[in-house]
Amino acid sequence: MTECQEGLVEAARLGPEGRLGRHHIGDFAREITMIASEGLRRQADLDDSGRDEVAYLDPLRELVEAGRCPADGTIERFTGTWGQKVEPLVVAATIGESTRIP
Repeated sequence: MTECQEGLVEAARLGPEGRLGRHHIGDFAREITMIASEGLRRQADLDDSGRDEVAYLDPLRELVEAGRCPADGTIERFTGTWGQKVEPLVVAATIGESTRIP
């Protein structure tokens, strides 16, 4: 398996705590989020309130800063409020709620 393939497996199994070579995947996520934010800021495409499009990255930035991934919230709800029932999981995945931060 190549280093890149190993990194993909690590990301799938461990999320931000996985490693790609010597680096944590969460470190890459922070760097990529910062690059994306800076690019959007430079475009200076403001809405009527004067906000740029960096706001669209806020949910992602919150996850990255917390060292979490969307699956963490889904697992917490599945083992917590959903009582390990599959139906709420299917509904959430169908309507996209699984990506929300709990």
